[in-house]
Amino acid sequence: NGTKISIRGVVGMVELNIETGYTVANKATDTFELAGVDGGGFTTYTSGGVVTVAPGAAGNFSIDAQAT
Repeated sequence: NGTKISIRGVVGMVELNIETGYTVANKATDTFELAGVDGGGFTTYTSGGVVTVAPGAAGNFSIDAQAT
């Protein structure tokens, strides 16, 4: 919980593939939520997606958004 991440390559729920950082909340073994994100209006998830932990310290982070 509290880890800063970026998400890319999601098929279907494309709203997650934006140039921003997310904060992990309610982390479990195979799932996590995105703090402050209400996906109720998002398109339906189909497949895929890559989560990258953002480097940084003391609350500062950067996102390395590389095209695949």
